[in-house]
Parts: sequence; C-alpha cells; structure tokens
Amino acid sequence: MGCKLTVEATRPGSHHPNTLVLLGQLRGTEEEALAILGPALGVAAPASRTVQARRYWDGQCFLSDVGGPARYQETSRYCGLFPERAVDELFRRCRSWPGTTGEALFKMFQAGGRIRAIAAQDSAFVHREAEWLTGTALVWTERDSSRRLRANLAWQREFHDAMAELMGPGGSYQNFPDPGLRDAAVAYYGANLARLREVKRAVDPTGTFTPPRGQGILAGENA
Repeated sequence: MGCKLTVEATRPGSHHPNTLVLLGQLRGTEEEALAILGPALGVAAPASRTVQARRYWDGQCFLSDVGGPARYQETSRYCGLFPERAVDELFRRCRSWPGTTGEALFKMFQAGGRIRAIAAQDSAFVHREAEWLTGTALVWTERDSSRRLRANLAWQREFHDAMAELMGPGGSYQNFPDPGLRDAAVAYYGANLARLREVKRAVDPTGTFTPPRGQGILAGENA
C-alpha cells in the first residue's frame, strides 16, 4: 500500500477550511482497502470518496502527473512518525499563504514498509528508515509579479524551515530539487555520499550528468 496526503493552502482573505486530499493505492481488494482506512473514516467522513479497481498500468497512468513545463518549486523533508506538535504549525502556515495565480500545497508521502527491505548502504537511496516524505509545492504563472513571487518563495522557505525544526533530523529527496536547500548533497545522500562520490568520479569523470544549482553529488565538496 502507498498513499499521499495533501493539504491545500487557503488563499488570502478566505474563510474556508483547508482541503485535505488522500490519494493511495493498494494491491488488494476494495474490502481490504476500506478495512485499512476504517479507523480514519471513523474519525471523520470525507466529503467525497472514490474507490476504483484498475489494472497495474491503468493505475500507473491514473497516478501520473501529466503536463508540460510549469513554474513551480518544491521542498522536501523526511521524518519519522509525524509529530503532533507540527500539526497546528502546518495548518497555520497553510492559512498564511500570500497567494499566487497558481496553488500551494503541503504533501506527505508514505514511506517505510517494503522500502526497508534493502539496507541503506546497499543502494544509492539512503532514506530507508523514514516513515514519511513531506514537503511543500508552490506553483505560479506569468501573471504573478516578481514582487509577489519573492513574497511567496520567502513564505515557502520559512514554511519548510519551521516544519524541519519541528520534525527533527531528516534528509531530503533528490527528485524534488530545491535550489534553496542548504548542504544539498548531504541532505540528499546522507551516509552514502562519500561512496557515491567515488562512483561518480569513476563513471562520469567529465560531469555529463551533473544537475544545476549545486544539486549534484559533488556539490559542496570543497566548501
């Protein structure tokens, strides 16, 4: 089973509650899925609910993000069990969004489980003990002024830093490149960084596969 919980930020001046969306998949039956969700559904019934049975590739297409180039920025942070002390701060931040012509979200992806079947040192991916991958997503369009964009990016960075402090130690996910991330190589690769640097020098000495903005494995090596 895997799932993603999204909390949508509310626009300035809005008095509506934040919308929560739970999206997930299970290799099993609808009855098994509802049994797993039973405790949560017993707390609060959703405004709407859809359960579908799909073949594997149909499910993959359904869950895929499809679209062309966009203006957006993401942050990410791994954590253990999501701390209760962070819940109030999460909603407070989502209700203080400056607003763009796009959207802003806080996301939580389920981790743990079978991800831990492989030890951290046995692959490039190091964050195998985490329970959740959390993060923010900010989307804007060409209609947003540079002043508005700066305010939103500052809000996003402060949001990320506040949640990181409350969640405690944890790295970041390299598939969500964050140009404002401090010590990106350490955050992405953790204890595997030294070994991955050796591999990088051996198989890509000319830097063909080097991400921009200091996001690569060799970033910060000489800092």
